[in-house]
Amino acid sequence: MKQQIKARIVTSVITLFLITALAVMVKYILLDNFRQMEEQQALQNIEQASSAMANELDSLGKEASDRARENNASAFMQNPTPDFIARNLPDNTFSFHKISMIMFVSPSGKTVYSAEVLPDKGETRPIAEETAAVLARKALQLKSAGSGNGVVLLAEGPILFASRPIVDAAGEKPAHGFLLLGRRIDAELLAGISLITQLPVTVQPLNTGEIPPDFQKVLREHQIDKKPHVMATDSKQIAGYSMLRDISGSPALIMKVTADSKLYAQGLTAARYFMLWFSLAALVAALIINILFDKLLLTRQKGEESEEKYRSVVNQATEGIVIIDANDKRILESNDAFQKLVGCQPDEFSGKQITDLFFDSDTPSIDHTILHLLKGKRDLKLRRTDGSQVDVEISASFIAHHGNDAVCFMVHDMTERKRFEERLVYEATHDTLTNLPNRNLLNDHLDRALAFVKRHQQNLALLLLDLDNFKIVNDTLGHSAGDRLLEEVAARLLQCVRKYDIVARLGGDEFVILMSGIRDNNHVISIADKVVAIFSQPFQIMEHEMFITVSVGIAIAPENGDKAEILLMNADTAMYHVKGSGKNGYEFFNEDMNARISERLEQETKLRRALERDEFCLHYQPKIDLASGTIVGMEALIRWIPEKGRIIPPLDFIPLLEETGLIVPVGEWVIREACRQNREWHLAGIENLVVSTNMSARQFYQANLPEVIAQILRETSLEPRYLKIELTESIVMQDIDVAVGILKRLKEMGLSLSIDDFGTGYSSLAYLKRFPVDELKIDKSFVNGLETDANDSTIVNTIISMAHSMQLKVVAEGVETAGQLELLRERRCEEVQGFYFSKPLTARLFEEKMRSIINMPLEPLAVE
Repeated sequence: MKQQIKARIVTSVITLFLITALAVMVKYILLDNFRQMEEQQALQNIEQASSAMANELDSLGKEASDRARENNASAFMQNPTPDFIARNLPDNTFSFHKISMIMFVSPSGKTVYSAEVLPDKGETRPIAEETAAVLARKALQLKSAGSGNGVVLLAEGPILFASRPIVDAAGEKPAHGFLLLGRRIDAELLAGISLITQLPVTVQPLNTGEIPPDFQKVLREHQIDKKPHVMATDSKQIAGYSMLRDISGSPALIMKVTADSKLYAQGLTAARYFMLWFSLAALVAALIINILFDKLLLTRQKGEESEEKYRSVVNQATEGIVIIDANDKRILESNDAFQKLVGCQPDEFSGKQITDLFFDSDTPSIDHTILHLLKGKRDLKLRRTDGSQVDVEISASFIAHHGNDAVCFMVHDMTERKRFEERLVYEATHDTLTNLPNRNLLNDHLDRALAFVKRHQQNLALLLLDLDNFKIVNDTLGHSAGDRLLEEVAARLLQCVRKYDIVARLGGDEFVILMSGIRDNNHVISIADKVVAIFSQPFQIMEHEMFITVSVGIAIAPENGDKAEILLMNADTAMYHVKGSGKNGYEFFNEDMNARISERLEQETKLRRALERDEFCLHYQPKIDLASGTIVGMEALIRWIPEKGRIIPPLDFIPLLEETGLIVPVGEWVIREACRQNREWHLAGIENLVVSTNMSARQFYQANLPEVIAQILRETSLEPRYLKIELTESIVMQDIDVAVGILKRLKEMGLSLSIDDFGTGYSSLAYLKRFPVDELKIDKSFVNGLETDANDSTIVNTIISMAHSMQLKVVAEGVETAGQLELLRERRCEEVQGFYFSKPLTARLFEEKMRSIINMPLEPLAVE
């Protein structure tokens, strides 16, 4: 009795202590953590807003640097003319570059030219003399020779300010003056930053007479701690503050980002409910513990001597042991290991039959099973008290238990071994990278699905997917990036299909979608459309944004085969037909494809020997400068003339070169031959011609491309300025960061760079301005409709205007009529090429043409 009273007192004290400790923990740890998390989020918000403001200031500084280093800017400072303003500062300058004001200031601080756009009106006017004087003084006070960025507080409001010395393009000094750019910190700018943070953003200039109390507090704290500050503005909101300095380094204004204080309020509510339920649970637990303790004391008092004997003999065993009566099969004893395995207490076995644990109703009699167990071990299922089952290995033997016949079972837990076996089976049937079914499991699913189709006269579809140009990812970014891309592809494919469709990976960059129970091809088409569509979105892989497409071949069973290997083969045939037709799409298999595949294999065999047999040649199409009417260059175009065969056009063999990888050595041959021929013409007196060559994605992204081109230029002795590389938008957009790096290296070598077929791809200004290219080449599809289609005319106008604003040259290809030529000349297009002047010529005919003319007349040329 004394032990029971003592146990109850101890249990009550422990329960009270736990409740008190939990209350303290919730108050001083949990809720404080919620507040800290909220403050950390507010700090991240203000840092994000500050970063956005800094980006705007950097962008303004870069614009100032670009404009200040232009030769015509330095010429303007030496001889100011209205022509410079009209040509370089058109009406859309302020809106396009997000500039509020611009000034040209002489080295002495005199304003040469100034203009500002009026807020909310869009009208421009000269900057007020007082404001101009302030800005000029700020520029002259800068320590870095008039170069710097920062905030300037003006009477009409704060602005972002950038100043740069005006020098020539080579950076020669002294400066001819200073270029000052400003952008108002107004509602439009703050709205853009609010869009990034998804929270309200305000600023408080420090040159105003009355400053709100919270900003005053931040200003005082900033004198001690220069970091951003966070404070609760009231019980429902929390705000982050950051100091922005003016161009001289002094505090100028304070930026504020306000957010609702939801997290702390939710945490407080959750903590209250948690305390309530925990207190109730603790009281119930204390009550249960007291009850169990009473029963335990009673059991120990009745059978202490018997339990001592049991513990010394049975409980030391690590294997589960259970003893049953040999006659009625009731459980008599069990050790701790067995109780843990079953998941119950010893008293819960009282009166239970062994069949309640080991055997289902359809199992043979217990006597029959015991006879088998007496002969050796056997695997059975053990039922736990929670209804679950565990795999065990059992052996049995007869023993005497308190003078009565009994059977002792030795029970070994097989869970780990079974789990290991299941893991082996899983790894044998699933792809370790994507966790999708592998080829083995796919074949099993496909065999069973085909059998079901045959029995129930239904259809199934098998879609075989192959990623286009996947090898480029591995070659440029490494296999780790390739693996991450495959994982992302697998995740996207699972989002396209029905829950009972199967997505599997065959290996490499090949995937399969197995669709059962289809009634017609329309549903297959919808899934195929989804698959192609998900690849239109970029993949973010290891800090690289890349675009990749997919080719899909579709085979229908039983129409295209009733065997797994035949269905896969036909889907593969359809997939290769997609690749041969330009990739990035899908096609259903038909019997005609087999003949085309045979032709393709034959053509591939011939292509592999074409280079060594010298079956390739180059034709050259002239490029004409519209200002002078002269031929200034030519585009080298590959042709294939098999032995005793007709000329094969590029569209019929270049896709196969890309697919087989032969495009790399053939592309290198094209560059070498074009450089050799151009150098030969230079030596023969046909000088200053620039030869252009096209480049495929696989060739562009090879690791040593700059070195290969440099070696070719050394071998042919051609100056780099006479070689131009043309790339399509889709090529450079596959991996923007890698592409920018390659283009910069080529540009540093002295090569000219051109974006080919511009307007047919992404045409993103955000990316285009990152590429160090020299010209844009308008696709001939827009030139064709220049005279008849208003949309094409508008597109051509836009491309030319945009290119000129970015200091890029424009080339129009596919010019076939005098009307097209005249319209392009009116729009100040620099160069043209097309059948109106000449079709592509052999090297001999091109040379004859060059020797027969001095100036290219802007009219059709007779071509042999």
